[in-house]
Amino acid sequence: MNEFKTIKFRYKIVDKVGIGGSSTVYLARDIKTNEIVAIKILHPNFAQDKKFVQRFIREINIIMNLKHPNILKLYDYGFVDDMPYFVTEYIQGKTLKEILKEKGRLSVDEAKKIILDVLNVLSYVHKNGIVAHRDIKPGNIMIDKEGNVKLMDFGIAKIEGSSLTQDTSFYTPLYASPEQIKGERVDIRSDIYSLGATFYEMIVGKPPFTGKSSLNIITKHLQEKPEPISKFIPDFDKNLENIIFKMLEKNPKDRFQTPEEIINALQPGYLDARPKIEKDKEIIKTVKQPNLSKKNKDIYIVLSTIGAIIVIAILIFALTTPKGNVNNFAFLTITSNPTSAEVYIDNLNNFVGYTGLNNYKIKSGKVKIIIKKDGFEDLEDEINLNPGETKSLAYNLIPKSKYGYVNISTEPSDATIYLNDTQLNSLSPIENYKLQVGKYSYRIEKDGYEPSIGNFEIKGEGETVNLKISLSKKTQTPAQPIKKEGTLIIKSNPSGATVYINNDKKGLTPLKISLSPGSYNLKIEKEDYLTYTDSIVLKENATIEKDYSLHPIPKTSYLTVYSDPTDAQVFLNDKPIGNTPITNYKIEKGEYSLRVKKEGYKEYLTKFTVEYGQTITFSDLDIILIPEKP
Repeated sequence: MNEFKTIKFRYKIVDKVGIGGSSTVYLARDIKTNEIVAIKILHPNFAQDKKFVQRFIREINIIMNLKHPNILKLYDYGFVDDMPYFVTEYIQGKTLKEILKEKGRLSVDEAKKIILDVLNVLSYVHKNGIVAHRDIKPGNIMIDKEGNVKLMDFGIAKIEGSSLTQDTSFYTPLYASPEQIKGERVDIRSDIYSLGATFYEMIVGKPPFTGKSSLNIITKHLQEKPEPISKFIPDFDKNLENIIFKMLEKNPKDRFQTPEEIINALQPGYLDARPKIEKDKEIIKTVKQPNLSKKNKDIYIVLSTIGAIIVIAILIFALTTPKGNVNNFAFLTITSNPTSAEVYIDNLNNFVGYTGLNNYKIKSGKVKIIIKKDGFEDLEDEINLNPGETKSLAYNLIPKSKYGYVNISTEPSDATIYLNDTQLNSLSPIENYKLQVGKYSYRIEKDGYEPSIGNFEIKGEGETVNLKISLSKKTQTPAQPIKKEGTLIIKSNPSGATVYINNDKKGLTPLKISLSPGSYNLKIEKEDYLTYTDSIVLKENATIEKDYSLHPIPKTSYLTVYSDPTDAQVFLNDKPIGNTPITNYKIEKGEYSLRVKKEGYKEYLTKFTVEYGQTITFSDLDIILIPEKP
């Protein structure tokens, strides 16, 4: 594997943080933004394997079009040394696999929170054209330091309408659904099975099926039932066990059909009706038919059938209709950012579930909603619900401010203290000075002493930082001769341009300013005009006058598009503009969607923004069309 120091002269490699079967993940610093990012690069020995390259590029195309707080943000992508790579946000945390290895298993509440977050992601991606992720497992679920969940690795996801849907060479045996193992059609229900296996492992401490070989494990997925959770955890909630086992049904038709169904099932009060239905079937079986003639028997069968239908209809109505008039009820859907916050109705004694609450049935009228989540301010809302109304509510939660304390003593005392350049009202020493958790700079000053400058950090709530600072006496220095200032006059055509001197904003042209003798860097900026830079040397008592003619920014921008293979149709905002290669196509400032298609190949889609006078180029390394399967 090539050991990179930088990638594309923009990303400085800091560390190698992970090596997978087909790719390596690096920690890097974005030189342009100074942010820490993660870079995933395909191994060079796989760069020549079409299947692996296609899988890698598929993952780029998928996450490029997904915007969700529980999915890694995609920043950039491209090729380096003929190997594809992409750049994402860097998450400080651990995978669920690592957490389970450390803790063995999780509490029910911990497990439910993670499951609800993943279900919200699956619901989102399913609505946005992803038929199935196809690799749900603890190793692809990241938990950051704040407990937020990120679902990763969309490399083998099945896209709606894609021809690359029957590749069964990639899956993880411990969590694969029976239909995935058999190479049959998969959909969101396959992800539900894999998530059920993950749920089981979080609760029990091991996957539902284990074995000495992959063949042994997948055989159990196809033929055996998981051991009851109550075998490992006595008195385990039977209702929750039923939910997990319904996710793990062998036949997709017998599972939950959508993530929303599971979200609702995990709310308090959900009852699994299957045992009752089976009991009713048994009762029906024990009813004896009377001895009748053939004619009367036919009539009896017809009447019995009609009667059964009526009875079933009454039972369904009775089971699904709330007590009282149905018209007195409304339905609430409640989401939040971040997700999985506690929801209370009217008071804190009436917990109804977690955000992600979907079509919750509630009595109409005035309703008080309380949202609670650890680390965030409580949120209260009051609404009026009309009978039969369906209402959706979305809330942004505000993080709680966490506080600690700092003690500052100085030798000698009675020194002036500045924190983040703000002077405190009290002189040193100060005790138990309350500050929000975070990083701070300090400056300590006292006449006759050198200032003391430094930094400290309050890392957690309730933490106390103690600073003991000894000040050094000032040394006498010979008086320096006073430099006589010069004068700088700056004009521009047109006027009203902003003037920066050594990157400090000084005012608008025409500008007259007095400066100490020395060298200065000038920058003149005005909207819709090119920025002008200059440098000057100002001498004592001298006057320098500068008059700058500003040039308008070119309004015309250009687009160049190459593709591999060539002669692909290019659509700009769904309007055809020709076949590749296309060079110097004139476009205006604005936002665009670019679609490239060619018969026999998967369509390429991306979005970009154009500024005045900009040339946007998509090379044949940017647009690699993936052949469709025959």
